[in-house]
Amino acid sequence: MRENYIDYGKALLTIMVIAVHAGLAGMDSWSYVRMIFFFFVTGYTYTAGKRSLSAGITRRFTGIMLPFWKILFITAFLDIARAVYLGYGDYNMIKANMMFSVYLSGLVPKVLSFSNFFVYSVLHRAVHPAMPFSYPVITPLNCHLWFLVAMFSGCVLFFTYMEKLRRHKYYDIPAILIMLFIASLESPSTVQFPVSLGRGCIACACMIAAVNAKEFNILSAKKFSKKIIAGLIAACVCAFAILNGANKCAFIMSIYGDGSFLSVLIVYIGGISASILILYLMQLLEHYWQSPVLSFIGRNTMTLYLWNIILNTIFSILLLKIVNKAPVMDAFDMSLFTPDSYALILITTALTVITGTLMARYKKSHPESILAKII
Repeated sequence: MRENYIDYGKALLTIMVIAVHAGLAGMDSWSYVRMIFFFFVTGYTYTAGKRSLSAGITRRFTGIMLPFWKILFITAFLDIARAVYLGYGDYNMIKANMMFSVYLSGLVPKVLSFSNFFVYSVLHRAVHPAMPFSYPVITPLNCHLWFLVAMFSGCVLFFTYMEKLRRHKYYDIPAILIMLFIASLESPSTVQFPVSLGRGCIACACMIAAVNAKEFNILSAKKFSKKIIAGLIAACVCAFAILNGANKCAFIMSIYGDGSFLSVLIVYIGGISASILILYLMQLLEHYWQSPVLSFIGRNTMTLYLWNIILNTIFSILLLKIVNKAPVMDAFDMSLFTPDSYALILITTALTVITGTLMARYKKSHPESILAKII
């Protein structure tokens, strides 16, 4: 049975993602929590043996990778229009999207003889560590799509582990440590693996942790005292992680604190603890407030996630026209507002959420239409 409180959490965190992309940079330091939360709930809702390994992977490929390539194809052309209109690029924008569609990670190793063809990136004027071995192929409109590839890679690893390798739950800790070690090998000063494998390993580790949370009834415990104790432990671990730099990370660039295995581990346990706390809060929210809208958004986060930056751009430009202000781009050419333009950012976020929800509703009600297939 589908749990509404999980959908509530997915909906609210997706709205937060949209707000950050619209320009609410103050919440950006919590991006690791949002990403890990989605990885965690994917593992939590997994049922062993429900599908064969091949069927599970095929389902994820169809549900994640096909929409990824579809929106990336659309993005490749919209990136050019956006860059020309705002004055930071030209037709060369398509090169980065082309390479991203093949390598499926944002930092392409320079050892690939043809990779110097794909040098445009939003990082061309952003403050970032030197990247001696990689070309970034991240653009303002494709920068969020790494998450989809990481989710797919994580699911492939997770399904394989659960269906073929896990003989006992005691295998889980070594498996998690191996996954986190592989993730620690990626950084801006090294390379990113193809198919977003490093981030996929973190995703897999989060899913394994979620299976354990489910097996130990951490979220479904009947005794309120058990939830209080688990919540307090999670809060303490989360606080420890923050004090030790868990919020100083950027999954898109494979930055986790100082890049060491220990930093990856701290980010991981901090994100898992925060995910459990969020789900406890969502259980309380569900108890006191039933929201069909949040439930619907939580069940259709893919549509909002795919289109959110495109919609943000459209509504940002329209609002700037209405208030007669010029765009002021951030360091990544993404947000078009100054950091203190809270009203414009929130209006853009609301319009994007509303439009994305309507798109999802149309897709549900007209599944065979051409527009629905594009969405």
